[in-house]
Amino acid sequence: MSLLTALVALAADPVPPSSSSGPGPGGASARHHHNQGQPFTGWPLGDLEAPGALERMVRTTSLRGELVLLHGNSKRRRLLLNLIAQLNGLDIDHILLLAFTPDMCERLRRNRNGAVGCAHSSHLLPPSPLAATRPNATKSAAMAAAAAAWGMADSNYRHWLAKWRTMRRLLEARVNVLALDSDVAVFSSPYPHLHGAFRRFALVAAFDTKGGFANVNVGIVYFNNATAGGPVHSIMLEMERRVEAALAMPPPQKVPYGSLPGLFWDQNLFNKALLSAMANHALSLPDPAGRSFLGGGEWSRTHAAELRRLGDVLKTWRRGEAAAPPGLSVRPPWFPHRAEYRYWSLRRAAVGADASLWRPVPEERILLAPPWLVSADNAFGHRYKHWLYGASPPPCVLLHFVCVAPGQRSRILPMQLFGAWSAGADIPPSRLRTDGRRSPPPNTTAVVGRRLLALADATYESPLAPRPWPQLNALHAALGGLAELAGRVAVLPALDCGGVLDGFLEPGRLPSRCFWHVHAHRAPHWR
Repeated sequence: MSLLTALVALAADPVPPSSSSGPGPGGASARHHHNQGQPFTGWPLGDLEAPGALERMVRTTSLRGELVLLHGNSKRRRLLLNLIAQLNGLDIDHILLLAFTPDMCERLRRNRNGAVGCAHSSHLLPPSPLAATRPNATKSAAMAAAAAAWGMADSNYRHWLAKWRTMRRLLEARVNVLALDSDVAVFSSPYPHLHGAFRRFALVAAFDTKGGFANVNVGIVYFNNATAGGPVHSIMLEMERRVEAALAMPPPQKVPYGSLPGLFWDQNLFNKALLSAMANHALSLPDPAGRSFLGGGEWSRTHAAELRRLGDVLKTWRRGEAAAPPGLSVRPPWFPHRAEYRYWSLRRAAVGADASLWRPVPEERILLAPPWLVSADNAFGHRYKHWLYGASPPPCVLLHFVCVAPGQRSRILPMQLFGAWSAGADIPPSRLRTDGRRSPPPNTTAVVGRRLLALADATYESPLAPRPWPQLNALHAALGGLAELAGRVAVLPALDCGGVLDGFLEPGRLPSRCFWHVHAHRAPHWR
């Protein structure tokens, strides 16, 4: 195919943002409003590490022992505003944004971007002169200095660790936490299901073939009445113990790129701590070569087959089924009427965790949610189901956009394509006045529509046949480069995914990152 002869200019953007406000499928709105009657907006709640700050936040932001926890920085601003708008549209406003920087909270308050509280955390940062007099100040200062030596002070890893520390403290305060990554879409309230069919699970998460050693993705997690000192709590304590042990090691003169994820990535830490609890042995696993500090390296090698078996969710974890609730699209094999889930029962603390709060509990179960509750592109091995995400009504309650390129913009496009984007998230900061109101629109007569560049025979009316994803990546690069040279905006090629049930599951036929593309499918009416 000749790209130069196939490129055509279009007159309008074929992917307008769509509103996702209002109740989701079946009108299942939990109507979770603030206990003060008037939801406050982004009021800075300060540093949660300050004395009494967490307790004040719980009093003002949580609702009947429930809290939705978001996190992110200005690079995820539009994603966060979209997520806040979706939650508020479902009457859920007991939300805390754990911002990476204090100024983000101030901008949120000034611009009145939805019903949400905002705070930050100085965890692993040098303590202020006032904080130097607090208990454990010397230890905190030493850990902060070590984190700086490891290059953690301004990294995402520190902020992700602060989020898990905050969740651990909220668990100890008997607050149930629903933690959502910024690249999550909420189509309906999850609370009827979390408090209903899955109320007996202490932790709800999602399966991920690339999630880690236990194959758990922590982009969406819910802690439900987990016991302080119980197995789930001990996993969180074990994560913090491993971070402290890693920081106690002198960093190399030049920290290798792979060292930070291996030692400080929250998903990596969670999966290792969980697998350690499942195996009843402290596992070092493949941390950076020669820097094993947790012990168990030889044990891990001699018990490799057992560890692989424990981490094989589909073969080892116990299986259950749950019927999809009314109001969701049902389309086997990805979203059947009765969908499978997996769970594991923990009856003891994670090995090595602080046992000072330990008390015997019968068991705490970890749930890997069925795809109709929490979905991602590779949940339970059905990697090629993502063309269903645009179904109306949607097939799932929570959708995690993970199978995309890094960055905010790569998430926004599929969210727009699949009807999971709120127009309010597109308000540019320049259009917001200091009093939070929108500035008057510019002279519309001076506005000219964006000139686009698209590929002939790759439109919705005439979609492109499937190609291996390396070819599609090269096509994207060529199309984007030509658009940049021409001063236009590239339009992603439409890809016909209509044959997914008759051979499309063959490896290599459909790119694993397929939903970078528009999907055209003449599907029958879905029941």
